[in-house]
Amino acid sequence: MTLIVTMKSTVLSGIVTMLPLAVMVRADTPPALQLLQAHVLDWPQRLDASGLSECGGALLAVADNIDHDIFKIDLSGTTATIHPYVSLTVTDRPAVDFSIKHRLQHFADGLFNHHRFDWEGIDCTDQGYVLASESDARLYYFSNNGIQTGYTDIYPQAVKAGWFQVYNAFIEGIAYWQGTFYGAAERDPRGMFTVHRDSDAVVFSDLPNDTGLTFVRNSLDIADLDIFDGDLYTLERNASAICKRTLEGFTSLSCYSYEAVEWSDQYGYRDTQYGIGEGVAVTATRLYVLLDNNGKGRIADSDDTRAILLEFIKPEHF
Repeated sequence: MTLIVTMKSTVLSGIVTMLPLAVMVRADTPPALQLLQAHVLDWPQRLDASGLSECGGALLAVADNIDHDIFKIDLSGTTATIHPYVSLTVTDRPAVDFSIKHRLQHFADGLFNHHRFDWEGIDCTDQGYVLASESDARLYYFSNNGIQTGYTDIYPQAVKAGWFQVYNAFIEGIAYWQGTFYGAAERDPRGMFTVHRDSDAVVFSDLPNDTGLTFVRNSLDIADLDIFDGDLYTLERNASAICKRTLEGFTSLSCYSYEAVEWSDQYGYRDTQYGIGEGVAVTATRLYVLLDNNGKGRIADSDDTRAILLEFIKPEHF
């Protein structure tokens, strides 16, 4: 597909003082979300959960270490379960068109990770699903039965516009709303892009920082997106927060924090230097945050390396 870049990124503002420790200290913290339940997700192998979406009443997830499955998280029983839901068939995956530096890094990464897609986002569309591949810097489109229907290359246009400067910090999160795909550039700089389904145009723009947030070690990033009822929700991973934003200009309207849960002795994980929230899903009454513990054990039990889904009560008017 031919893409058109129409905006150039600008330097992020609102940089805050670097913190020497992972624990965050704020003078004016966002209000805390109320935890309803923390769901431990049983899976027979390491599950690096990396993207989340609510589709037709179902919670769907992808993992950056598993290429060929969309997972479904079932909360209807007494315990949460996660299982493969849609098997993916990729029919068109050409070689990446990266810079020489990033191509070498991509090649080296592939030697260890077998050139996996590194899925970092999922959403449902009118025709099926869209998944964001960080390793390819592409959006891949699939039918309802998991057959690939196309893809969009983001990388060449992103680099020309000043984005995707750091390898493995490309696309992080995808959301679909009324014919437009909304994607996030992870960091250095972080930002947003849109892809219009009918015109194939790609527009890059900055993601304004909410001044009430403080990021671990001053690492401003974005981990996932969701859109509910015309509002954009961003998972501000290293600030342990979810922000509600406008779809025009991406201005922050309000933010809520899940920091107290993520860093607690009861639910927290060992050896984490940064935030580990990787997926967010929004419904009329709930906010879900999917944690990617990267195989680390919990503080309360070092042998428990299972991922956790945090279920919060959605605040009124949020």
